[in-house]
Amino acid sequence: MDAPLIKTFLAAAMSLVLTGCGLEQDIELELPAYESQPAVEAYLTPGQPFRVLVTRTAGFFDPLEIDSLQFLENLVYQDLEITITWANNRVELDNIVAFDADYLLLYNYSSRLVVPHNYTDSFYFEMVLPDGRSARAATKLLPVVPIDSNVVEYPEPLERDTLARVFTYITDPEPDRVNRFRRLLTYAPVDSSELQDFVFTDEQSDQASIPVGTIYYFDPGDTIYVYNAHVDEAFEKYLLSVQLAEQSNGNPFAQPSSLLTNLRGDANATGIFTSYAYDVDTLIIPAPQ
Repeated sequence: MDAPLIKTFLAAAMSLVLTGCGLEQDIELELPAYESQPAVEAYLTPGQPFRVLVTRTAGFFDPLEIDSLQFLENLVYQDLEITITWANNRVELDNIVAFDADYLLLYNYSSRLVVPHNYTDSFYFEMVLPDGRSARAATKLLPVVPIDSNVVEYPEPLERDTLARVFTYITDPEPDRVNRFRRLLTYAPVDSSELQDFVFTDEQSDQASIPVGTIYYFDPGDTIYVYNAHVDEAFEKYLLSVQLAEQSNGNPFAQPSSLLTNLRGDANATGIFTSYAYDVDTLIIPAPQ
């Protein structure tokens, strides 16, 4: 009998012995009570209205509400005072639901005013809860960095059922400083299952033209949506923490992951207040030539 089999046999035998001795028992863990937090998602896109979503976080073991209307009422925050200021300007957001039909996004605080193309002044967010607690954050707008081109490549030599890969090229807007970009690929504008979703920087290329690509994955005729968003460091950290939390969900051996937020104040809020300027291309994968 080789060593791995011996180890397996001994482990099984030890398990039987311990079970027979009555040493097997259930363990009850007393977890601390979970305290719900305000969760803020506020993205400033120049030319689009000021819109914010504020919801309540919930504990992993909290019961789910079956009634959809009651679930929505329990989820969103009402009667908040939310203001966004910059330079000598001030916008008060109303507790009115706004719906983005293009991307199926819902907001519960909005304004008819649109975000200006102001890339000089800082924007300040303040939220006051009914009990007087508050949350604050600041950000600066970033300009859109357009997609220069999308290049589809097939391997050589071509074989049957050959798949294609896609390279996207953008121009570094400021070679003398670090710029961050969110790379997002989906099969549909509102597809929640991303093909790619990560942040990269212009430090990854020493050329003015920055390439970012995929593996050989796409069939001829596939339609994909290619997003390039110009983002800041706060968004990069927030997105990474969200992705780590999603990966650890349901894994008993993973360390619980907290979200990295740029919100401050005694409201103990989580989430993000940031600039989000993006360009999107629709790409149909051509057949190999």
